[in-house]
Amino acid sequence: MPESVDHLEPVGPARWTFITRTPAGDVRATYHLTAATLEFDSDALVDGGHVSVPWNTIVEAGTAGLDMPVGRGAPDLGRFVAGQIEWLVASRADAPGKPFMRPLPPSPERDALMATVREHVGARWAGERIPLLEAGQRFGIPSGGENLEAAAIVAGVLALLALLLILLLLAVRFFLLPAGFALGIWLCRKGLTGRRDAFTAAHTPTARVSSATNGLIEIEGLARTGQPSPAGVSGRPSVWWDVTVEAWSKQSDSGGTWRQLAARHGGTMDYMEVEDPTGRLSMWLKDANLLAHEESWEAGRDTLPSSGAELMAQLGFSFGPHVRVREARMEVGAPVYVLGTLDRRRTIPDRGPDGMAARIVTQIRTGQWQTTLVRNLPRPVGMLVAVLFGFLGIVLGVGRGGERVKGPQDSAPPDIPPDALVVWKGRTGRPFIVSNGREAQALAQLRSRSLYQCAGGIAVLGYCAYELIRLLWRT
Repeated sequence: MPESVDHLEPVGPARWTFITRTPAGDVRATYHLTAATLEFDSDALVDGGHVSVPWNTIVEAGTAGLDMPVGRGAPDLGRFVAGQIEWLVASRADAPGKPFMRPLPPSPERDALMATVREHVGARWAGERIPLLEAGQRFGIPSGGENLEAAAIVAGVLALLALLLILLLLAVRFFLLPAGFALGIWLCRKGLTGRRDAFTAAHTPTARVSSATNGLIEIEGLARTGQPSPAGVSGRPSVWWDVTVEAWSKQSDSGGTWRQLAARHGGTMDYMEVEDPTGRLSMWLKDANLLAHEESWEAGRDTLPSSGAELMAQLGFSFGPHVRVREARMEVGAPVYVLGTLDRRRTIPDRGPDGMAARIVTQIRTGQWQTTLVRNLPRPVGMLVAVLFGFLGIVLGVGRGGERVKGPQDSAPPDIPPDALVVWKGRTGRPFIVSNGREAQALAQLRSRSLYQCAGGIAVLGYCAYELIRLLWRT
């Protein structure tokens, strides 16, 4: 399946470590160039391990490129689907028919790696971004012996897909009602908790930063951050921002729905500050109830700011009929309302979630359960499951790629002195609300959201009760 390079960790002038996203999870890889050898290490499920190629055994080297059938003007695909994939390829005198072929890190580190490789290879350098088919012939990449293996993988994936459909049918028959009752109860609980938090906020006096004491506090001020990011559409400096491009899909003569085409983001939800005339306070946003401002532009009704027009041009979409752009952001310098627990940084635990239930929830929310599952299965089965995940990710994720901004649930504690004051969720189940509006706006938004959650929960519970009565009546 296609892979995309996501993150790079520079280690040294002759070592490049990067992380590649794949259907089997994130893969860590390292290039290490010594005076005598080209070395590569990877924890990939396929072609993982250590490879060492002496420079004097390389017959010819270059890079091979493959343009994926996605790009400007096309909906985002899965998180691991890149617009172009590039490998470092080298034919070897000591292993004819088994060339070195491994993925490259992103630029500018890719360029530094290539410059070093070219110094070692010299006149044996064949060129960069050679089309994959041409590179296959030039470097002797096998093109026939793997057909049987590919056919076996396809057959295995089809078998797994059929099994998955059977399991889904069984789940619909035997587990849909219990899941529906659980969802309805969860929505009602969320709504009631929101109403409780709104009541608490309404009866908590607003404090000044300079006079705030440990415990539950309410503060109004301005949002601050040390690393502002210009929002993708409005261009306004923000703590974080998230942009969604949508198109109207007509489903019948009576209506339709907005479908997401792409998403882009910037900044981070980890950490920010609130400032009032008396000083500043740090905030760790983990598990915060964020009530962020959202702005929408619809073609034919609104005009995109210049930053938004530039973003649309980069994506390859025209801001024409039936297109809508939405931007959620926490704007720097804008009013911010905070209700949370004030404490010293040293009281915040640095470890991950405690308990098996918390770890399972984290695995599900972050998608790491797929990596855990694949890597704990026998290797042949793990490969099939990874390919299945990749296929489903592409089919079901059209328009859902383009990573969303990382949620506050996954943020790390702030790197500030142990005695520094910080506002966070706390340990006693107190509310933690962060809104880029005044208190009245925050409370109105929280109450409205809570009302919708309660109404949705009651509707789900009512439907499930109706279906349960029908089922019992039939039997």
